[in-house]
Amino acid sequence: MKNRRFQWILLDADQTLFDFHKAEKTALSCLLEEYGLPGGKETQALYHEINGCLWKQFELGEVTRTQLQRLRFERLLAALGMFDGPAPEEMNSRYLDFLSQGAYLLPGAELLCKALFEAGYRLAIITNGISRSQHARFAASPLQPYFEKLFVSEDLGCQKPQKEYFDKVCAEIGLADRSQALIVGDSLSSDIQGGHNSGIPTCWFCQEPQSVPEQPCPDYIITHLTQLPCLLWGLGDETAAYGWETLGENLSICVSPDHKFGTDSFLLADFAAPKRKETACDLGTGCGIIPLLWFRRRLDAPRQAFGVELQQKGVFQLTQTINRHRELVGRITGIHSDLKELAGKLPAGGFDVVTCNPPYKPAQTGILSRSDPDKIARHETACTIGDVSAAAARLLRFGGRLCLCQRPERLTDVLEALRQNGLEPKRLRFVQQRQEKAPWLFLVEARKGGKPFLRVEPPLLVEGEGGFSPELLRIYQYDHNLAGKDGQ
Repeated sequence: MKNRRFQWILLDADQTLFDFHKAEKTALSCLLEEYGLPGGKETQALYHEINGCLWKQFELGEVTRTQLQRLRFERLLAALGMFDGPAPEEMNSRYLDFLSQGAYLLPGAELLCKALFEAGYRLAIITNGISRSQHARFAASPLQPYFEKLFVSEDLGCQKPQKEYFDKVCAEIGLADRSQALIVGDSLSSDIQGGHNSGIPTCWFCQEPQSVPEQPCPDYIITHLTQLPCLLWGLGDETAAYGWETLGENLSICVSPDHKFGTDSFLLADFAAPKRKETACDLGTGCGIIPLLWFRRRLDAPRQAFGVELQQKGVFQLTQTINRHRELVGRITGIHSDLKELAGKLPAGGFDVVTCNPPYKPAQTGILSRSDPDKIARHETACTIGDVSAAAARLLRFGGRLCLCQRPERLTDVLEALRQNGLEPKRLRFVQQRQEKAPWLFLVEARKGGKPFLRVEPPLLVEGEGGFSPELLRIYQYDHNLAGKDGQ
């Protein structure tokens, strides 16, 4: 089917696969309790700051590993005024005992490793952690069957981002052509810089909204672990035809014959219109058109937007769009998932707005499309309107809004499904090509926990006198040529 661009995936451990923050917090709490030291948030924050600074110095070669382990507790005790406290070396040893028990994984880490392994990639962990704790945490995790190697800097006698570290890794795995490996990690200073130093392509796992630096600049960026298999899948697909379409000033979108968009996407994005402080999620996002439309005007965009898509190609296209517009990193996140299986991937009750442009036809009606992408997009083969309503009800906070569009003949089905899932229809608007034409689409908004009362708004007209209506041109905003899209 596909040619793999990469043979080896070199994955960082902490905050890429393992939840080190949770392991660190738990270990430190146990340590402070054992020694009878203050164990509140202030002490945790103080240790985190001290330890973080020392690890940066370690990456730069300014302190040794032994010095780091001693100094972090020596400085913590001094900051707490505990000059007659326990020996720093003793505290560090007990801390590592507790830390070694913290084999907590980030959400999706095990599924990611399983997917990469089953796709034929060879996997290795590359970590600057301390050998004693890293080997113990790895052995206690469910990741062992998927990895061939675990490279800990203490064992190699050098650390990321030093070229020597990656030279030893490449020699150990027999990698002659370094373009055949991909480094995946959350740290710009160790993982991405290490790739630059050693000539290995890099993928930055960026979990929080932040600007992408010019140096070191990653080759690829993902914001959710489910994106990595989709990225690799797309990079190895030599048969796919991808193109770019302009959405407005300084914004374009990656499209393909399988994942493109029509007028209905613009109408739904405008109808939902999340506010600046809101968090939004689009179910069945395809190439990510609806979240991207919200960001045409950055100042009016929601705080954060997620796009859930079942098909790998759609997530790949959205990932490519974000890689082109890196100011959107962390603001828009694509998630590869069935919308019926979002538990553990997105927080329940964590969203103000959910949208969906669902399949318009029931599974057993009409002529089924030949291609799987078209079949999933147009017929309820992968999800029903009831599935969409149930997923939205789980994601929305109380009072949150679900906005969707559908054909008029499905109006009764939609209203029934919404109420069955605790979503009360509040706004309804029909879309007509012209004033004298029957509606070809409707837009509906439902609120979680809302009281019964449905407001029917004036119809939205696509055409007016002499061309497209003023409202449609407003919705298209920047590029009126986009109004040539076929929404029917």
